Amino acid sequence: FRTKHAMRLDDVIVARIEALSPPERRLLLAIAVAGAPIATKAALAAAKVGDRSFEVIQSLRVSYLLRSINDESRLDTWHDRIRQAAIDHLTSDGLATLHSELADALTLHEPDQVDAIAWHLGRSSQSDRAIDAMQAAALRSIDRSAFGRAEELLRRTIDLLPKGDRRRREMMVSLGDALAGLGRGSEAAACYEDVRSTPSDAELNTCDNHDLGRRAAEQLLRSGRVLEGTILLRDVARETGIRLPLTHWGARLALVVLRLRIFIRSRYLKRHKLVDGHARRLGQVDVCWSAAVGLSMIDPMRGAVFQSRHLLLALKLGEPFRLARAFAAEAAFVATEGISSAARAREILAEARQWADESGDRSLLGLIEFCDGLTKFLAGRWNEAARRTAIAETIFAEKGQAVSWEAANARLFSVWAYYYLGDLQRLSKRIPELVKEAEARGDRYTVVSLSSGLANVALLAANRPSEAREALSSAMKMWPTQPFYFQHYWAMLSESMIDLYERSPRRGYEVILSSWKHLQSSMLLRIQNVRVEARFLRARLALACECDRDAQIQSRHLKRERVGWATGFSLVIEACVDRRRSEVLLRNALEIFESEGMQLFAAATKLRLGQTIDGERGKAESVAAFTAIASLGVVDPEAFAETLIPRVTNDVRRARRRS
Repeated sequence: FRTKHAMRLDDVIVARIEALSPPERRLLLAIAVAGAPIATKAALAAAKVGDRSFEVIQSLRVSYLLRSINDESRLDTWHDRIRQAAIDHLTSDGLATLHSELADALTLHEPDQVDAIAWHLGRSSQSDRAIDAMQAAALRSIDRSAFGRAEELLRRTIDLLPKGDRRRREMMVSLGDALAGLGRGSEAAACYEDVRSTPSDAELNTCDNHDLGRRAAEQLLRSGRVLEGTILLRDVARETGIRLPLTHWGARLALVVLRLRIFIRSRYLKRHKLVDGHARRLGQVDVCWSAAVGLSMIDPMRGAVFQSRHLLLALKLGEPFRLARAFAAEAAFVATEGISSAARAREILAEARQWADESGDRSLLGLIEFCDGLTKFLAGRWNEAARRTAIAETIFAEKGQAVSWEAANARLFSVWAYYYLGDLQRLSKRIPELVKEAEARGDRYTVVSLSSGLANVALLAANRPSEAREALSSAMKMWPTQPFYFQHYWAMLSESMIDLYERSPRRGYEVILSSWKHLQSSMLLRIQNVRVEARFLRARLALACECDRDAQIQSRHLKRERVGWATGFSLVIEACVDRRRSEVLLRNALEIFESEGMQLFAAATKLRLGQTIDGERGKAESVAAFTAIASLGVVDPEAFAETLIPRVTNDVRRARRRS
């Protein structure tokens, strides 16, 4: 019945179209072929209606074949069925002719509608004009951060190009830019490498060739293709006169020398005027930037070497955009030292903002806000970190950079801040969505980052430890096993917390002991946040395995950090070792966690506190703490508390095993 009804309706529409006067039919067909609401002037010009425009429009309107939009400035068919019936009424030649006439009319009356012009030319027989218009539309889309539209136009344009056309190189580079904007780093790198490797009559000059290699290496690293990205980066860096440290000791030595040079050089900032002769130096600055951002969250030591070189070169160059970028990254590096460097990091960020203002480039705002959030996180100011990274995310989204490496890391640090704040419900909601999006665009870096470390805790809160282990294992299969990267630390952290949750700490303790030398040589322990996390994790595992001596050593290290949350952790360890003072120590730790806004740790500490108190008062405190943990989105509060705060033993004089 429906098919017959549809056929009758189409026949009626076709009959009405055929009954129209020639000007009316031409206008309706032009509007139908436009495919979307079209400017009235452009539609009338394409249909060649002439002086009878008002009469023709009114006739079609009262016949319910077209409608006016936006105070009659635009016209559209009354219904999509009318549009389709009108298009079906045309021959292929007639359709191509109308597309061409619409392109001409839009070029005359709406020249800014480059996308629509290119679309119509692409469906006519005017290949060269279509190529030029689509390329212009694609570049315009990239400028507006409409990367999906740019990719579509560029792929269509490249398909239209004759074999050997020189314009293909330029369009492949633009396609790489669009794919990079979409967060599809490996595909973007392939485009850049395609241009570098394809011979042509007009060879790329050396600087362009190096720059494409740099961009390809950066995109590979940003998307988690570490081995390929590092190899390519090493080659490009060598070609531009920059050496990539091959060993950890070489990186350490280079970093010491570079930090000394920065200390001296930053006191004598001299502005340089950019001239053509600085092209090579600009290339070196950009290579160092690509290496710094690509490696900073993977291999922090080598990332720090390139970040330091980038700052020195930017200081020598004196160009505002690169100086703003360099000072923002420097603030993040300085902040890794922790609370003692927080004031210095703020000063450097203020300098970055000044340079950004001078450059006039608004794209720097998101980066600076992200680095601000990162410095707050590294200082243990979780609320401010969450707020700043959220601002950075918003800026990245507004600038069309929602899936950029910077945006991904802003989300990552916000996730970690939510963990310390105890906002597990938001954590549990965000992580699956972000992982799914990252998988869809082939972003290994984000998938691994959100399937390991503190982010993996969301599955433990849902009482799904097997899934947590499986997600971690699946993610790490995408990652190289050597050398010891940041991601291996996150994997160690996740595995150990899962072991604590499942009450099998021996395995986790053996893993952390065997990994500790690698953790030290990787320079990750110079980051105060990592140092505190790792030492408290090792202490929790040691206590669970009755290795109190090791736990006490870690406690002493934590106390020396002179930062609130580390002191709280130290007090918890001491409470587990010294049963006689456990209640006082736990109350002091609880006060610190509450003042730091660490709800989960505060609730878990309350649970342990209640368990150390005899009688009804202890039972009441335990029940209240149990309820508080459950209210934060935890299915099994007791098991989850095992991952955070060790249980205090009742036997003071139990035999101690050697650590």
